[in-house]
Amino acid sequence: MIETLSSPTGGIAVVLGLDDGNLMRGLAHHPRWQVSASTAMPGGSRRSVTAWTPPASHGTGWRCTTPTHSALDCPPTWPTWSPPRISRRPVSTRPSDSSHGSSAYCVPMGPCPAATFQHTERESGRRVGQSTLPRTPPASSQGQTILSRPGPLPGSAAWTHQYADVGNTSVSNDDRVKAPLGLLWFGGSSNHGILPRHGHGPTEQVVGGRLFIEGPDLMRAVDVYTGRVLWEVSLPGVGRAFNFTGHQPGANATGSNYVSTEDAVYVAYQSRCVKLDSATGEVIAEFPLPPLGSGPKPKWGYIAVTGDLLIAGAEPLVNEGKRVGSNTHDGTTSRFLVVMDRHNGKVLWTREAHHAFGHNAIVASKDLLYVIDRLPETIVALMARRGRKPTGKPRLVAFNARTGQEAWSTTENVFGTWLGLSTQHNLLLQCGRPARDMLTSEPDDRMIVYQARSGKIRWDKKLAYSGPCLLRGETIITQGQAVSLLTGEPITRTNPLTGLTQPWGYTRNYGCNSAVASRHLLTFRSAAAGYFDLTRDGGTGNLGGFRSSCSSNLICADGVLNAPDYTRTCNCSYQNQSSLALVHDPRIEMWTFNQLTIGNAPLKHLGLNLGAPGDRPDDDGTLWLEYPVVGGPSPKLQVTVKPASVKWFLGHSERIDVGPGGGPTWVGASGARGIHSIEIGLPGKATYKVSLHFTEPDRIQPGERRFSIHVGGKLIHRNLDLAASVGVGKTLSVDIDSVEVEGKLDVKLTPAAGSRPPVLSGVEIHVVQ
Repeated sequence: MIETLSSPTGGIAVVLGLDDGNLMRGLAHHPRWQVSASTAMPGGSRRSVTAWTPPASHGTGWRCTTPTHSALDCPPTWPTWSPPRISRRPVSTRPSDSSHGSSAYCVPMGPCPAATFQHTERESGRRVGQSTLPRTPPASSQGQTILSRPGPLPGSAAWTHQYADVGNTSVSNDDRVKAPLGLLWFGGSSNHGILPRHGHGPTEQVVGGRLFIEGPDLMRAVDVYTGRVLWEVSLPGVGRAFNFTGHQPGANATGSNYVSTEDAVYVAYQSRCVKLDSATGEVIAEFPLPPLGSGPKPKWGYIAVTGDLLIAGAEPLVNEGKRVGSNTHDGTTSRFLVVMDRHNGKVLWTREAHHAFGHNAIVASKDLLYVIDRLPETIVALMARRGRKPTGKPRLVAFNARTGQEAWSTTENVFGTWLGLSTQHNLLLQCGRPARDMLTSEPDDRMIVYQARSGKIRWDKKLAYSGPCLLRGETIITQGQAVSLLTGEPITRTNPLTGLTQPWGYTRNYGCNSAVASRHLLTFRSAAAGYFDLTRDGGTGNLGGFRSSCSSNLICADGVLNAPDYTRTCNCSYQNQSSLALVHDPRIEMWTFNQLTIGNAPLKHLGLNLGAPGDRPDDDGTLWLEYPVVGGPSPKLQVTVKPASVKWFLGHSERIDVGPGGGPTWVGASGARGIHSIEIGLPGKATYKVSLHFTEPDRIQPGERRFSIHVGGKLIHRNLDLAASVGVGKTLSVDIDSVEVEGKLDVKLTPAAGSRPPVLSGVEIHVVQ
């Protein structure tokens, strides 16, 4: 059984229930396994350590504990993502069914999980058949039933190229990673041996449960779900162009020198492509470029994969004689295109550029490969100073990816240094990639979108933007704002406070990397690691405590927000300096900031969250603003709270319950003690539905805190007793269906004689149509 699941890179195992020790002894003979054993038997932990501590030469880590199985604190991915299980007893669908070692099972975590159960009883087979784990049909081996769940997690997606995919979308299709986010693991590999942050080396790539990252002299693979280093391969000088501690364009301009698939990593290394086994790092093959009329050993400049095709940019051009990766166009274009079979290196076709194939302007679908054949303006100017000029016009060309036959081309309006391909909408974007730490000659004021199969122009507009441009569905996100991919018109949003339409956008604090995206999040550095909640249009949040890299390293892929430590040479004193991974966890609180404006427009919807650490939208779309403002920029409201000595309290929503008719727990988790009145400025005259949100924050008895409520001068509730009405730590909402407001909303809370002072957590208003 153990041999069936064994991996050359080891794994993490959890054994629940201990009896004769045979399983533990078997695991002890497999190096690089980290094993935890749990038993509910009294004294079992002590006996386990004595009986099964392996020889030191095996290098296996061990830990024994004695909680009940149901109380074992395993990472959230284990039950959610159905890890491998090896059962030596009839399988139980509930952990509590196991007692005193009656069900021992092992969980080897890794990129390719499988589950095995001993086939001993009809009851065991019935329970396995009822399991809800996604899997392939059971198979038998050595008297055991093996359940496997190969392939990616449902809804997850990979990040295989510098800009996500061979289409330069810079957007992951991962549907699992969304806010709020909780910690999966931290630690693992450090930034030792990894490229420095300002050199802008290639972004890490994630596929098949493995994260691949480059160093000056190595390639490293890390288990996405545990943080274990799976392998390192020495490739001296592979990252030399990016091993620079000052600011430079780096791979932003040259593109990545490696590309990843589920079965292999292809590294453009000197004059050959080194094909590494993604599971072990072993060299599978080396593919040289064919002779191209420029010497016997042409150099690799660009690399990508589409389907079973390996795309190479060969003979990178050097015009300025500067170090590749620095502020130069040297190494950013190639003289030849070469397309190979990625499995065996067989050359299928080659093409020579009339000018130069820009690396950021090579994209592909399954059947067409698109390139811009053009010299950068800086090089044209350099040639002019030397009395030379290029002949012929720049071209945008689409080739048949498999044969190299030209499908269409144009020499009209070819100005760009960047192509982006939306295979979802069959549209091709031509533009530039202007950004900090990028070449200064990048176009930044025009976009053209083509029908990808025909080359017909869909739209052509003068637009100001920054890059890289992100292709997300029907939207082009331009590093701050957005336009429609289909029409080029600005994307707008409805202001959740005023109901007015305004341009879509987001804000961030200082950060020298570019935003990248997934279906639900934009990720970037915003002082610390940051994100924008695209699903709720909910503002900018921070994953506080650690900084992301100056190169984009917050990558949503394989169901995880991957954040390898890509900060070498940084001396900023952030609390947490570590690699880590985050996953969606609804229990985690999520706070954001934004710069929405109100002006003099009447407010239609508003939540005021007293004592909260930030803003947050609720499930109905109401934006709750913090007061007082402590979590970052927030729309300016005219709010007056009395007395000035009010005491703010803040807890965690996990400790709050929803009472009858109560509001969100995260509203009830904070508030004001000793508040007697609150005035909220509301421009204009309108009628609102007003809801007051309360929670009793203190462990008191009924009758200890009683107060009356007046809204707009009218008595709404006399002697409200939260402890008596709903109990301690439960939310309660008091709704007033119709309140006429002109200029300000006035709420007064009057304590009863001898009572503790009033409390208030939030005020919510909605205009009555």
